[in-house]
Amino acid sequence: MNQPQETFQSRLEKGQQGERSAIALLKQITEVRDMTEYDTFKHYQQKGFDIEYLNKDTGAWDRADIKSNITEAGFGFLELTTSNGQLGWMYTTKADCILLHSRYTGRLYSFDVSAMRNYIKTRVEDQHTLAVREVRNGAKGVWLPVNNNQLISEIVVPE
Repeated sequence: MNQPQETFQSRLEKGQQGERSAIALLKQITEVRDMTEYDTFKHYQQKGFDIEYLNKDTGAWDRADIKSNITEAGFGFLELTTSNGQLGWMYTTKADCILLHSRYTGRLYSFDVSAMRNYIKTRVEDQHTLAVREVRNGAKGVWLPVNNNQLISEIVVPE
């Protein structure tokens, strides 16, 4: 998959817009603690959390990292290594789940971090049925369809 080259500032702005949209959607169905203000929540941001939200199924507050990197074709990028070869956010986040927001459809998806890490390991290392790709900024990761993966669920927001 080819991504157009974007500046860091452009990616940052799109990410911040995606965070705001994802938080607004999630607030329609549960309580959300917004921790996206870096200067105020630096400790949480460095651990890879953007929000905490009340999981209605368990009654616990889950930690989530919000990503806005779904393509127009519906593929989300999961970063395994950064451009300098360090572990990517998929492995460094301390969040319980990742929320994927599509700026094209306005939809919100989620997956459990631990389950996805196991899935990637099995598919990439053991079965060789999932390819690792490099994107233009030099990071490497996997592209997964958000509508057609057993571990990725759409978060349905009532209208």
